Amino acid sequence: MSKKRSKLPFVLVASRLKSVLQQGHPWVYGDAIERAPAGLESGTWVRVQCANLQFFGLWDADSPIAVRIFSSRQRPNRAWVIERVRQAWDLRAPLRDPVRQTSAYRWLYGESDGLPGIVVDLYGDVESDERWAVLKTYAASLERIVPWVVEALNLAREALVREPWQEQATRLGMEACLALDDRAGALRLYRALAERLQKELGIEPGEDLREFYARVAAAGRL
Repeated sequence: MSKKRSKLPFVLVASRLKSVLQQGHPWVYGDAIERAPAGLESGTWVRVQCANLQFFGLWDADSPIAVRIFSSRQRPNRAWVIERVRQAWDLRAPLRDPVRQTSAYRWLYGESDGLPGIVVDLYGDVESDERWAVLKTYAASLERIVPWVVEALNLAREALVREPWQEQATRLGMEACLALDDRAGALRLYRALAERLQKELGIEPGEDLREFYARVAAAGRL
């Protein structure tokens, strides 16, 4: 790990920023840079030192914000970025409640979700098959991680495409079959949904439906 860190360009930041950076503020303006390699290009990962604190961020050569801090533990990689996007998706779960009838909301809030300078808005009725994720960046340096963010959005496609009504309908159908003593029919309904989700999206049904299926398969009629 130390070898990897030493290869990153070193940026020294004025110690007066220690308290704000320690509190999680991710911006370092150019006038706070005390030392940095000449000719750094926008989108270069840098190791930032502020007093006794160390951070990892993206350098921007053409912005008043010279560095956007992403982590104090590691240089962000593909897996790190994907995890931030998924956490943001999970955090906004209440907004996807069909009762709310939300047709648009912000999926990714940049700094608040650990990806400073990047926002993603989601548009489209929760009951519609047509939904759009619109990504916006606020600095040239962020183009460095845009491919990872886009990949994360695509990996979350099951959440965009698999709407609750599909699994709810399958659950109701299974319960109807069980009411008619047709356990085999209930199992077939689940397997049909599972096969389609796997074929089209490479995913499996949600945890609640999987558990219901397991109980039906193990115990027969519930």
